[in-house]
Amino acid sequence: IIHNDEKEIKKAENILKRLSLKDGYFERSLDSDFIIEKSQCENYKKARGYYRHQSVDADFPLGVSILAHESAEQLERLLRILYQPQNIYCISVDKKSHEDLHKSIKSIADCFDNVFIASETYDIIYMGFSRLKAEFQCLKDLLMLDKLINIEKHPNLIGKKVVDWKYAFNYVGTEFPLITNKDLVKILKMYNGSNEIQVIQDKFRYRYLRKFKEDFINHRILRTNELNPPPPNGYLLAKGYSSYVLSRKFAEYAIFHPKSLDLYNWLKNTLIPEEFYWSTLQLNNHVYSQHGFKPIFYLVKDSLVRYSGWYPKYECKGRMRHGMCVFGIRDLPHLIEKPHFLANKFMLNVDPIAYQCMEEWFDEKEAANSTLNFNFYCNFIKLRSNLANC
Repeated sequence: IIHNDEKEIKKAENILKRLSLKDGYFERSLDSDFIIEKSQCENYKKARGYYRHQSVDADFPLGVSILAHESAEQLERLLRILYQPQNIYCISVDKKSHEDLHKSIKSIADCFDNVFIASETYDIIYMGFSRLKAEFQCLKDLLMLDKLINIEKHPNLIGKKVVDWKYAFNYVGTEFPLITNKDLVKILKMYNGSNEIQVIQDKFRYRYLRKFKEDFINHRILRTNELNPPPPNGYLLAKGYSSYVLSRKFAEYAIFHPKSLDLYNWLKNTLIPEEFYWSTLQLNNHVYSQHGFKPIFYLVKDSLVRYSGWYPKYECKGRMRHGMCVFGIRDLPHLIEKPHFLANKFMLNVDPIAYQCMEEWFDEKEAANSTLNFNFYCNFIKLRSNLANC
């Protein structure tokens, strides 16, 4: 399937046709099926292949945050693919998600000393500030591990270890990595303290000219007639993907600097603020310039941080959802050729075979010698950063 074998693709499509549907979707495993008893943790980790790794990148640990609101199975499968013993993982579960989802993810996290549930979780409303709030919290927790573990002794971090990570990534449960950890570390060393954040010209004034507010009773966003003041501190707004790759130093600026917090608080009354926050901080060199960003590239949409198939530019072979392709088996041969760090989106209840194929492809890629063109990444970084080390 991955290599575009039409015979195998048709065979897979016939299997999908025989699977039972409910309201147009395949049935998923129950979240309760993924509640792991503490006494079974070692068996669970062995059975699922968490011990397959050798810590070849132990000197370059990563901090990873993952947002989840449904499907314990897909979250667990994503964690297995991403897992490295030297990294640290923060998971934020939507507060309004089913109790079984919370229990299952908590039980999985309890099996590891480097996976934890965020110190505070939130009721996340689509397109609202609560999404940025949840991601902000996980990144803050990753920066404050020592305090949370050794001083505050937060219950979610009992038995967890302090990891002095170098770079931070964020994922949502529907995303999937396209680059292995060992290749990623080689690329991040080229970034040398700079970030990978999409930055595009501001053309989205409707999202912030008037104030928006979250309606937590009906779980929706409401637009008001009240005008927003201009952004603080002379920030020029930029938009980009909510996905980021941040150096630790830049993460500290984003989470703790008073001017960053001014912007964070200003975004509380805007629409889809997670697409403004990281990009705006990246663009505005007059506030922070140590990340080496060349601001001329704020007119360029290219970014390696994430690959998505957007309507109408992308001819989706799977299923369109909110204007974005949920990748199916016929999308995979095209997808695996992309140089991006991750892809969005996959859903087990739309195409479970596509997800399984990606897992098998990634496992094989992890075990093999790298075939990446590192010169491509070097040239890409040099065009956008003054810190490139290659």
